[in-house]
Amino acid sequence: MRSWARSCAAAPRAVVARTGQSTAFGGIATSLGAHVDETAFQHGLRDFSKLLINVTAALTVSIFVVNTALQRPLLESALFALAIAVGLAPQLLPAIVTISLARGAALLAHGGVVVKRLIAIEDLGNIETLFTDKTGTLTQGSVRFTAALDPHGAPAPSVLGLGLVGNAAVVEDGRAVGGNQLDRALWDAGALAPRHTRVADAPFDYDRQRMSVLADLDEGGRRLLVKGAPEAILARCGRRRGDPRDARGAVRRGRAHRRARDTRRS
Repeated sequence: MRSWARSCAAAPRAVVARTGQSTAFGGIATSLGAHVDETAFQHGLRDFSKLLINVTAALTVSIFVVNTALQRPLLESALFALAIAVGLAPQLLPAIVTISLARGAALLAHGGVVVKRLIAIEDLGNIETLFTDKTGTLTQGSVRFTAALDPHGAPAPSVLGLGLVGNAAVVEDGRAVGGNQLDRALWDAGALAPRHTRVADAPFDYDRQRMSVLADLDEGGRRLLVKGAPEAILARCGRRRGDPRDARGAVRRGRAHRRARDTRRS
């Protein structure tokens, strides 16, 4: 209770310092329309084209000089050298590259992938490991409540009830319309919270890594309910319900087990 007395909740005022393109998100939107750097494939294609041009120019001049030295007619020598130059020029190279990249875009389209820039397909094919944010792309980006469990993994409906007592979701007409995804998922679980009176609360704080709610339960008396990051919660627990072992020691053992497992994998 002494630690609770040092906590407080307030309603601060916000000052808007930047808007539009001056904000971080505005800067990201602006960068999307900026000039795209040249890819390795474009650089290699440009170097190959320069090589063909240099070889063609060298052969054209050499053939013209040799024919002139052999006292061939100048017009015939010039036409022959020009024909060689036209034959060696990579006229179909852009078309071949475009057709190949378009073929790759068609194959990706069958997999549900939309290609914005054809030139990016070659770089995608060179990727060995791709790290990407899956939220909203591979998943729906939503959290759903499945079950409430005690420290032993057994079903514990009372845990869900206490979670609803300490819920911070914004509710309108019986529906959760605001708040973090965890609180909204608990509210949408369809359970009823125990009858209680909320005395005070301390919103989630990134320094504390937890939120606290002080409530008077009709059955159970006054309770201080805390939820947040598992390590922040367990570090302040002396024992687990139904288990006489030290909870902090369990946390340390769990960390040691994870480190040993990661070492074996590496």
